[in-house]
This record gives sequence, structure tokens and C-alpha cells, in this order.
Amino acid sequence: DTEPIVDTMEVQAQEVHALQKAHCIVANFPIRKLDGKEAAKTDRLKRLRVLELRQLRHAGVVGSNVWPGRRNEIPDDISWIVNEGQLAPRIDVVASLKESRAESKKKGGEGGEEKPAAAAKGEKDDATEDGEEDAHEGE
Repeated sequence: DTEPIVDTMEVQAQEVHALQKAHCIVANFPIRKLDGKEAAKTDRLKRLRVLELRQLRHAGVVGSNVWPGRRNEIPDDISWIVNEGQLAPRIDVVASLKESRAESKKKGGEGGEEKPAAAAKGEKDDATEDGEEDAHEGE
């Protein structure tokens, strides 16, 4: 029972190994075949990009394929992009923050909100002014 072979790649993945140098390998980029809708969409995007490049030249942009100011969107001194993709993105940021605070409390960290400077100097905050007992008084 042999199944028919379906060729789904336009360009197959291949590697070329060097003969005179160990561990020197060059690989190509495999390209998947596109169906009719995907091919039409790709062609449309290519034509739009050609029009955009033509519009850039008409606007007087010289020596660049990018609109002025677009390269400056991310400052040079940003370091967080270096590890981009290392952690999975969180959809619900609030739930993620609650989880991290709960984990830090389990590990013995404070994890709570910082008290204002007046409360740190020994003055009572709003919760203790209302007559509620401070959690630390009984200790």
C-alpha cells in the first residue's frame, strides 16, 4: 500500500557540505508551493511594494527603501529587543502580573505594593485610620 507522493515544495531543502573543511555546511531556504489564492495575494503584495518604492523615489527619498523616520521608530539604546522571542507572549497581562506576584509571595518575596513615604516613616495609612487593626500589631 504505497501512498502517492505529494510534492508540496517549490524548492526542496538541501545542504552543501564542504570537502576540505570540517563542519562547513551551507543550506538553502526551502520554498513551499502556493495555491492559487496565496500566489495571487503574493503577486498583489509585490506589485504594491513596487508602487511604494516608485512613490518613495517620486517623493525625493534617495538611497533608502524606507520612508523617512521609519528606521528611527526604535531607539538605538533599547536592549529588550535582543532577547525578543525568548519568552512566550502573554495575552492577559493582568493575569500574568497576578501570577508573578503570587509566585513571588510563595518564594518569600514581598510582592505587594510599596507603601507611601508617610507610611514608611511611621504614620498611619488610610486603612489603619478607618479603625482597622494593622496586621503586624499582634506580632
